[in-house]
Amino acid sequence: MGKKGKLQPYLGGIVGFFLILGLLGPVRGTPPIQVNQRADVIRIDLTAESSGKFLPSAVKKQMPAVTFFHDRHTSALEGDTCRTCHLTKDDRLTFLFKRLEIGDPELDREIYHTSCIGCHAELAATGKSSGPLSGNCRGCHSRSPETDSSWVPLIFNPSLHYRHESAELIPPDPDTKTNCSACHHLYDSAIQKTSYIKGEENSCQYCHPGPGKTDGRLMRPNRFGTYKPITVPASPETPGLPMQTDPPDKAIRFMSAAAHDACVACHRKLSTAANRTAGPTDCAGCHTVEAQKKIKVLETVPRMKRNQPDAVLMAAWLYRDDLSPEAVSIEIDPVAFNHKVHESHVIHGTSCRRCHHNALSSCGDCHTRKGATQGDFIGINQALHDPDSTRTCIGCHLVQTTAKSDCAGCHAARPRTGFGDQNCLICHGVDKTKLPAPPVDKTVKSEIAANALITRTNNRKAAGTLPPLDQIPERVRIDAMVETYEAVDLPHRKIILELDRGIQNSGLAQTFHPDPLTMCAGCHHKSTTSLKPPKCASCHSQHQPGPGDGRPALMGAYHIQCMGCHRQMGIQKPQATACNECHPKRDKK
Repeated sequence: MGKKGKLQPYLGGIVGFFLILGLLGPVRGTPPIQVNQRADVIRIDLTAESSGKFLPSAVKKQMPAVTFFHDRHTSALEGDTCRTCHLTKDDRLTFLFKRLEIGDPELDREIYHTSCIGCHAELAATGKSSGPLSGNCRGCHSRSPETDSSWVPLIFNPSLHYRHESAELIPPDPDTKTNCSACHHLYDSAIQKTSYIKGEENSCQYCHPGPGKTDGRLMRPNRFGTYKPITVPASPETPGLPMQTDPPDKAIRFMSAAAHDACVACHRKLSTAANRTAGPTDCAGCHTVEAQKKIKVLETVPRMKRNQPDAVLMAAWLYRDDLSPEAVSIEIDPVAFNHKVHESHVIHGTSCRRCHHNALSSCGDCHTRKGATQGDFIGINQALHDPDSTRTCIGCHLVQTTAKSDCAGCHAARPRTGFGDQNCLICHGVDKTKLPAPPVDKTVKSEIAANALITRTNNRKAAGTLPPLDQIPERVRIDAMVETYEAVDLPHRKIILELDRGIQNSGLAQTFHPDPLTMCAGCHHKSTTSLKPPKCASCHSQHQPGPGDGRPALMGAYHIQCMGCHRQMGIQKPQATACNECHPKRDKK
């Protein structure tokens, strides 16, 4: 065989490679497709609707799902745009296209094709811009849509709640003198109807589950991302709590349908009646970051009253009546919990569900001492003390220490102390020996907690703030690196006063800094609280310590402490990287 014959297989392989490359397109160096972001993106996948499973289109061997832009269509229509596509049942819109329930995929597909393409054709016949017509299947069905969803949930925080509660467009109920019944209701599965019961208002999501969840009310996500039904046991502490022990009725809709029916339908109805805008009726009006930034936030919001106490005496054993005095003697002292103050912290960002994620009831109703099904087998101790959860007391407090710049300067650099190193008595400060024998009446427990909070505040005031200023050095000279840089003239007293200002403006910081010298541990982190703590060089040497020591050398300790604090507190001058602003470089001449 000649050279030509020997080269043919190789040439064939090269040609084949470039042929495949030409068909597939370049792999490396291809710029990514620019994907637009919209809040009104809806994926229409009929097979998924019918089966309840969202499978990749390639697996189902059918045309890809349709990317539908809801706001674009409503803005193109005139008149009562919702009824153009959605049917009504019991004077309520259904959130399916041109049908009341999900049916056979082939029949539903025909409804879409006939209605959508027919509408496009009518618009095109009048010379107006329209969507894809018959035969242009890929105009709707695309495996790589160039638009993705930017939808973000809307948090109905207390500020937004009060704006609705006080809205003149929402008329009050003649019996209750409030307009709460316009939104709040409870579903009675026996008569398959909803009704409003004053004093038993709950979050919508306590009954209406999220999309794709098959279980019903009183739901919460567990650690595995799935949902489980929650049954809250009846108790004297929660007399008005709706008990649910049976599977939810099909009439209880998913949160998305319930919210759109309640919110969008109400906005449309009120806007028509008042001849003015009552609230958004498009997706972008509620579910974009830009729109949510424009929502007016009230600085002063009256407290929502829903049978909640101002103060709560917290201890699992207080809610049992079968404990002997000997058993009570080994229990930890109760916590005086300021419920009213904690409510005030959710005005702008979240809601009562931050803590009461299952229902507006006591934590112990779901989280028992040993753990139970209704609490996802998370015991009451873990539910209140787990440092790795943002919903526990300790976990939430830890978040605050690094989320606020006033706190983060000290706390971000400090190693997190273990649960066993916490000072339990800061919270568990109610002397159980002075309590009446259990069971203790709910009102009595609330009064005891309120008095304990007053006592704690008075004790904190009695402890004073800072020692006399003449006992706090005004400036501290740091000259450990004078061979290369000039000494640092640290404004020590100014820093102390600034840290104290932050503490005085935070109830959380005041509670956990009962000793005025506690703040000193922010820098003198391994020393006992004292007006004359040892110098940094007492622990950090000039030279790098040996393996396994863990301590940085003196220069590293200064830089980590000072520069880290400046970054965490957002201090602009001197900047963390502006070396000469703290210690000018020494001229060796």
